Amino acid sequence: MKKIFSFVTASALALSASAVLYNSGADRQVVLTAFAEENAEHIADFSFDSGEDGWEGRGNASVASSSKEAYKGGGSLYCSGRRETWNGAVYNVGSQVTAGNSYSFSANVLSPKNSVMFHFTMQYDAGGETNYVKIASADVEKGEWKQLANAEFDVPSDAENISIYIETEKGTSDFYVDEVSIAPSGTVIEGARGSTHILGDVNNDGSVDVFDIIAARKLLISWDNAAPRKALSNNADVDNSTEYQA
Repeated sequence: MKKIFSFVTASALALSASAVLYNSGADRQVVLTAFAEENAEHIADFSFDSGEDGWEGRGNASVASSSKEAYKGGGSLYCSGRRETWNGAVYNVGSQVTAGNSYSFSANVLSPKNSVMFHFTMQYDAGGETNYVKIASADVEKGEWKQLANAEFDVPSDAENISIYIETEKGTSDFYVDEVSIAPSGTVIEGARGSTHILGDVNNDGSVDVFDIIAARKLLISWDNAAPRKALSNNADVDNSTEYQA
């Protein structure tokens, strides 16, 4: 059984006490980073829990909010009907970003049918031509959420009509997108880590600490949601029993 609270509580309290009370190096930095992230002011966030949040299909692709899969919350953006690799999910950023400035971008993606490289790409007009530049790329394993992120991406100074979109290197399989964020440059945005699993690290931030207790409680309360079930339960299963209870 997933006796998560005894394991996580003991580990979290030990780590957080070391981090906060004794100010010990790495653990303290993890806690402070997590605190800063929770309190950072993002420019835009897209959860797709109740709609497409202004995102559209690119090329032949179609997008729709779906409750079947989610990295966090109760839904994600399902992209289907793709005929080319560049067909995907696109968003026109409008005045939310300014040419010549730097920003932090993050998106989480899931490929349910096959492993593939994803690209988080920016399209913009400059000098009478349409240009494309990769914000972030990552190899994504089948059935696992993975973050595409760049904390310091410079928007070209002459860019106009800017949009951001998700595409793949190869293939035209359907995919999901969740928790897309735009934040001030330097903001480290929490995201899915793919195949990296640390038992007890319920919120998947790379360490076992007090924040995992909060995530564990949410996991119990909202077990029927796709996000906890898919994104958090692997790390919560501290005794590898495939069951979860307090």
